[in-house]
Amino acid sequence: MKRWFMIVGLGAMVTVGVHEAFAGFKENNPVQVDLPSRTAAGSIGATRRTTDNVQYIGCTVAGDQNGNTVSCFARTANSTSLFCQTTSPFLVQAAAALSGDAYLSFSVDVSGRCNRLLVNQDSSNDVKSH
Repeated sequence: MKRWFMIVGLGAMVTVGVHEAFAGFKENNPVQVDLPSRTAAGSIGATRRTTDNVQYIGCTVAGDQNGNTVSCFARTANSTSLFCQTTSPFLVQAAAALSGDAYLSFSVDVSGRCNRLLVNQDSSNDVKSH
């Protein structure tokens, strides 16, 4: 019986330990631009909190009577930058989901049109302020 309680107790400690290790998991994703693959990614919150005044990442959604356009942009700390635009309703919808604490990733085709946009909002994203 003692052995059973020890096993149950050990199992509970392991479970709690694992839970605590992942509960506070945070990622710091500074802006990254890969020109050969025409991709950019980064955490908006982490970028906002950088000490430099160079990095930025984000998307702007604008609309008029003809429809909506999304423009996405990123610049790293060493000033490598990438920009794209699209009128794809699917990508416009994805960009509209951005918040100030989201992780953003986008890719650009050879003509400068956005062809992929990922918006990730979860507890691991770095936020603008603590």
